Parts: sequence; structure tokens; C-alpha cells
Amino acid sequence: MGYYLDFYGPAIYDFVFTHIWETAHILVEAVREHLKPGVKVLDAGTGTGFVAYQVAPLIGDGHLIGVDAEEDALLLARYKASKREVSNVTFQKGDALHLEFEDNSFDVALANQVPATFPDVFKEMISALRPGGIVDVARPHSSESRSFLYDIACELAAQRSTSSPRWTGDRRFDLPAIRGLFEQMGLEPVKLEQVAIRGIRSSEMFLLNFIIQDRYLRMLVSHALQVDQDDRASMITGCLDFLQVGKRILDEEYGGEFGGGCIIAVGKKTG
Repeated sequence: MGYYLDFYGPAIYDFVFTHIWETAHILVEAVREHLKPGVKVLDAGTGTGFVAYQVAPLIGDGHLIGVDAEEDALLLARYKASKREVSNVTFQKGDALHLEFEDNSFDVALANQVPATFPDVFKEMISALRPGGIVDVARPHSSESRSFLYDIACELAAQRSTSSPRWTGDRRFDLPAIRGLFEQMGLEPVKLEQVAIRGIRSSEMFLLNFIIQDRYLRMLVSHALQVDQDDRASMITGCLDFLQVGKRILDEEYGGEFGGGCIIAVGKKTG
């Protein structure tokens, strides 16, 4: 969330990122049968509590601990806990790459919108699980959305007589990659699937989401406009150009909408 917080803060993040609510719901539904009263749950990268507040009513006298590196996001998560009078959820600052819990501490470990460092986060979550525990991660995944971004970058590059950016598919979080990771870590697969989510109709909202979270988009903006990714002023104005071109391409070349997807990976810790 760090890149987003620099611009808008967690309250706007909470309001704007409706697709995170959607993937959070899919994530929780995938392991609902394991979210029983009395269980202890880890929510890695909890943000402002998208997952936590869907889990809380399911676990009764159990407990969920939400961990995130952004203190501002945790402040809003705690505020929502007080407003909703939720007592079985605790939020604490921490790094999902270095979870400070003893091994075998949780029954279920969840992560929504897992980052590019997914395998490393996954290892930390598995270590925190008890034998027989369930790990469940989700991330939006749509080859069509990445094609849309690439099409915009190519048009911007052509307008400026620069070379088209190199196409890079994202295979860090596709089903074959996850199956291989499960095998490597000795996990028993429970559910590995891609789920359709609502089609994208707003290029502005879609690009805003990706500008915040996805390094691939920032790389495309940087290449197409020939600016340094660390030059914040140029990147901000570059994103405006991306929004304008993206709206035209979405309307004229994608018929005003394209589909989205979410990959869900659920595994059981053996031993």
C-alpha cells in the first residue's frame, strides 16, 4: 500500500478499491468451512481490514491477527474495529516477509492481493501455521488487463517516436507456478482456480488501481514517456496521459469493457 498512501491515504484507498472487497470475499469463501469458532487466523498484509472484517463473524470466540507494514492503514483498521464493536480482531505492525510469530501458531493464514514477493510471503505464512493448517492467498489475474496496459504504452511510445516496451507476461502468480510452489513446499493442494470478477468498465479506476499497486504499469509509463520512475512529478503527469489514452482504447478497441480474474490458491500444511 505504500505507493498509494503517498498520494491519497488509507481512507481513500478504502473507498476506491472496491475490487479488493471482491477478492477478499472470494478469498474468505474459499476457506469458509475452516473458519470455525475458536480458530486462530493470520491475515498477512491486512491493510485496512478488508479480509479481517469478513472473517470476524465466522470465528466467534476465535481470534484474527492482522499484520501490515503501514501504520496509517492499521489506524483506520483499528478505527473500524471500534466502530463495529469487533473484539476478536487485533491489528499490529509487521512485515509479511518477516513475520514475528512462533512456528505453528495459527490454524488458518490468509493473504489478499499478495505482492510480487509472493513465494517469500508464502513461506512465512506456512511457517506460522500448525500442521494441518490452511493457507489461502488471492491475487487479481487477467491477461486481458495486462494486454490493455501494453496497448496504451505502445500508443504513447508511438506518439513520442520511442520504441515499444518489451512485453512481459506475469507468471509469478499463475496456476502452473503455484502448483510448482505447492510441490516445492510439500503442501497438499486444496483449491487452485481462477475465478471471474466483475468486468472493468472504467479505465480511470482500473488504471488508478494499477498505478498504485503494479510495478509493471509504472515501468510502462516510464518507458513510454522516457521518464525516470523516481521522478514523481513526471510520473504523475505521465499517468494522466495514460488515463486519457486508456479511455479511448477501452471504448474503441475493447468495446467499453474487459473481463477480470482472481486466482485463489488454498493449500494444507502436512506433517
